[in-house]
Amino acid sequence: QLKVLGITIFAVFCIMQIVVKREIFYTNKGYSALWLALLYILGGISFGATLGGLIANAGIGYLLLFKQNKNLKENLLILGIVILLIGVVLISMAKNKDDKDKGTIKLAGFICVGVAVVFTILSMVKTVPTGHTGVVVSFGKVKDYTYEAGVHFDAPWVQVVKMDNRTQKQTINLMCFSSDIQEVSVIYTLNYQINKENAQTIYRTIGTDYFDLVVNPKISEAVKDVFAKYNAESLIESRATVSKQI
Repeated sequence: QLKVLGITIFAVFCIMQIVVKREIFYTNKGYSALWLALLYILGGISFGATLGGLIANAGIGYLLLFKQNKNLKENLLILGIVILLIGVVLISMAKNKDDKDKGTIKLAGFICVGVAVVFTILSMVKTVPTGHTGVVVSFGKVKDYTYEAGVHFDAPWVQVVKMDNRTQKQTINLMCFSSDIQEVSVIYTLNYQINKENAQTIYRTIGTDYFDLVVNPKISEAVKDVFAKYNAESLIESRATVSKQI
């Protein structure tokens, strides 16, 4: 019975891994859902003969998944599901035990169920820091509403992506050429900010790496275009004009 539970728990980890990442092969962290599934199932078969081994192996599997998915709320939901399964099995096992062990096993089962309920409730709490907009995502789909700064409640599987609306600063080194083919080393600093009204659209169409994907290439192109209009000597004399043109 414990071996069956072990395989079930590790299969749940695999399914949740696929749901969270929305792809079977996930390799940019060195793991994939398929490899994790194999690890979980082998662990369930090898160590599922004892309850202690089962819980230890489930903990190892959870830690591996936590390394993959840094969203604490989603991990609380996953851990809650695993603990709930363990609690249900303990309660069912108590029916087959003698009176001496029956109460202890049943109590452990109810404790597991209680902890699972607490974790599930905690996974429903969504917080958005001051100066951010919470973009609501459910199973990879962006919802048509956002969260302001504060505490909110939503379904456990809903993820809230925090988009920073504060003024941000980036300093970047760039190599470009003047009109007389002189190599110029440029260090430029950019202050930028995204509006709350555009946060959802930016995440839906670009993602959270909007600076590297959109802003930085546009600024780099503008710097190179403007510097190419001046020779090396006039760049020093016309610094204010060059800055305005960029």
